[in-house]
Amino acid sequence: MITFSKRTKAGLSIIVLILIVISFIYYYTNFISNQSNDIKAITIPELEKVFSALYLGNNQLIIAGIGGNPSHGEAFVVNLNNMMNYTQLKLGRFFQNGSIYTIGYNGTTLMFGGDNYIGGNLHTCLVADNGGSLHNFSYKLGSDNSLGQIWSVTWYNGYWLIGGNTFIYLSNGEGVLLPMLVKEFSNGSTVNLSPNLPSYFTPVGGGFIDSIYDLSPSPTGVGIAGGNTFNATFAVYNGTFQNFSVKGYDEGSFVSSAFSPQGWIAVGELYESDHFSPYVVLFHNGTSNNITLPYHVGFVTSVIYINGTYILSLKVPFTSSSSLKYGTVILCGKSLQELKVLYKNGNQVIEDMSVSGNYITAVGYTNDTTVEGLILKIHI
Repeated sequence: MITFSKRTKAGLSIIVLILIVISFIYYYTNFISNQSNDIKAITIPELEKVFSALYLGNNQLIIAGIGGNPSHGEAFVVNLNNMMNYTQLKLGRFFQNGSIYTIGYNGTTLMFGGDNYIGGNLHTCLVADNGGSLHNFSYKLGSDNSLGQIWSVTWYNGYWLIGGNTFIYLSNGEGVLLPMLVKEFSNGSTVNLSPNLPSYFTPVGGGFIDSIYDLSPSPTGVGIAGGNTFNATFAVYNGTFQNFSVKGYDEGSFVSSAFSPQGWIAVGELYESDHFSPYVVLFHNGTSNNITLPYHVGFVTSVIYINGTYILSLKVPFTSSSSLKYGTVILCGKSLQELKVLYKNGNQVIEDMSVSGNYITAVGYTNDTTVEGLILKIHI
């Protein structure tokens, strides 16, 4: 039997009391940080997961993801004044057995990108919605880009940029994924920019699991974020490519980027020997600086810079009653070096964020007993 002296017992009692106080302060601080910013959440049962959100103005938010049975890509228009008021756009026939991952808008036309299954193969899918008139523009990507996925679409300086990956069969029958970047002009003509990407997007000697995951417009050009089996990749396009590295970056992927007065911020995941860790890089005056976050396991899924504030959403493990599962932490701050917890929830996963008027809308899915599409409306 282990026995303790009175002094030891008194010391242990004090330690227990201190731990209880610390736990209370920690809980209370995070409870206040989660509630004081007017955060409202709703689920969209018609969607299993929401992958993308885009604010149109006039309190209208477009969301897109995957749902239905059999599953397919779908999109909805949500009224942010009353988020229970939403309308389905009925795009499922184009994205059969697939998903919608991205939404672009040029002021008159919505462009949806994702994938679908045709004949047992995964195909790129691009659909335009012009005032309710739907058009399948997948053919404009060209036959070389027929197989694959579209991860990001954006409108910039009078043209569309469409990014993702394309699946190519080699002469030996094996296949590789290569990055895809296509430029579509307002007159409908297209140019395949993939061969002009900086060399570190397709490293010599391997790395043939490549993709472009995010296209972010800015006053200086469009940030192009991606990755392959060798390194994360980032560049900026404004008619020509601005190389941000000759060798690429650490082994990992960038999945989102944002422009700030301090430079470009690219975020994603870093491939460690036995896990993924959050990955944040700031590009400033020709240098790249890794930003350390207070979380060492997980992913950064999205980044926004607005009115002097950085906002990052993370997918990190939480302890449940029986095991670990992924949940969400949203960090916020005036400096990347001094980010604080704005919101966290072990039963939700955030995939994307959008600036929506005076709010940030974060979208993803619930990760509890049921999996449903999720929208968070956060007043900053």
